Amino acid sequence: MPAVIGVAATERDGSGIATFSSRGQKGNLDTYPDVAAPGVDIWATAPRGTWLDIFQRTDQDLYYMAISGTSMATPHVSGLAALMWQACPSLRVSNYHEEYTGNDTDWYTRETTRIHEVEYILKMTADYILQNGDNGVPDRFDDGINDRPFDYAQGYGLVNATRAVAVCLVLEEMRTADLDGDGRPDRPDTTVDEALMVYEEILRREGLRADVASITTTWRGEWAHFINQTQNPTQGTTYSTDQSHRILVPEGSDRMTVTLEWVPVNADKLTMGTIDVWADVDGDGSNDLDPQLDMRGTKVWEVDLDGRQRWVPFNVHGEAAKAFFDSPDDEFPEPRIRYTISVEIDVPPGTDVPIRPSFDSSPYVFGPGSGTVTITTDVFDLRGIGPPEEDGSEFTDDWMTFAVLALAIGGILGALLLGVQVGRRLPGKEGPKQDA
Repeated sequence: MPAVIGVAATERDGSGIATFSSRGQKGNLDTYPDVAAPGVDIWATAPRGTWLDIFQRTDQDLYYMAISGTSMATPHVSGLAALMWQACPSLRVSNYHEEYTGNDTDWYTRETTRIHEVEYILKMTADYILQNGDNGVPDRFDDGINDRPFDYAQGYGLVNATRAVAVCLVLEEMRTADLDGDGRPDRPDTTVDEALMVYEEILRREGLRADVASITTTWRGEWAHFINQTQNPTQGTTYSTDQSHRILVPEGSDRMTVTLEWVPVNADKLTMGTIDVWADVDGDGSNDLDPQLDMRGTKVWEVDLDGRQRWVPFNVHGEAAKAFFDSPDDEFPEPRIRYTISVEIDVPPGTDVPIRPSFDSSPYVFGPGSGTVTITTDVFDLRGIGPPEEDGSEFTDDWMTFAVLALAIGGILGALLLGVQVGRRLPGKEGPKQDA
């Protein structure tokens, strides 16, 4: 359907198509999905009070659960579409039509069958998943727009957020740039195809350096305390939600400061409690932060580091109580405590700390100093989008007509001489296969 984007579900890692994902009718292109996104074991909010929640939830977390379905794949594409709109507010309906193999002779001329530029960009930047064993990818694929692989299980393939957003950034820059300074955009009618030709020029990996004294990462959460009672309340067990988190301590760091902030008493929710941070700094599996008996709402730990790079796991534990009233407005009877954790890592003078945000768990904030931090990351450099090329407008209409006719005649003669049959390519092309 031209007005919607059909999304197939892939495995969590994008290695194949989920068995439950609906397939199109082979050879009937307008039944195929458009693109695919991960839809297996996707972490989502738990639908409390439903049969799905009752049968699938565990005591580890009553707020979130892993769910599979095309309903979990579609939100990935919805979020990506929002990022694309943010990068390119000028997105509009494209000149391309939805794939079709029916008997409607007007399909490719009607305005109502054209797809949006969001869908077109997603299709042109998707990664077609190769067949690898029994991963749900068909043996053969059809030719989609611009002869890209297109099959009834995954459409054009797994969406690629980096490439899709890069195309949108380039497209918006080309449509809005005023390079000649006359106060008007030079190329407001730039097409997606023109942006696709140059968008890879703005993508590159770059090492950004900064002089710092420390790097800080901060995250927020909500710790909850439950009593899981049986028919005999005295036999009930208690547990709390999993608040696990991890950060990368870069090589060369010598000291770490952990700060916890929370609200000990919440009068509105009739809740009170105290919590502590658990952290395995040295990697031996035990907690290296001593519990603190403090109800003032702030706790601080100072930890010495040995300069080695390592992942440090964090968690939250504590005790809490809540006055319980059977109120229809109170969805969660359990006590919940919101908190903020900040970890500041010192960078000694003269130390070069490498950070790779693509693999680190949290964004960092830098404090000025004489140490050095090098961040290696993907960047979009729009400076690579140059001025518009000359369009040859000085040529007369007669010369342009002559040039078009010459090209047309030359193409026909070349086709006849080479014995090329001019016609529509039939579907059923052998699909690429991935080596085992």
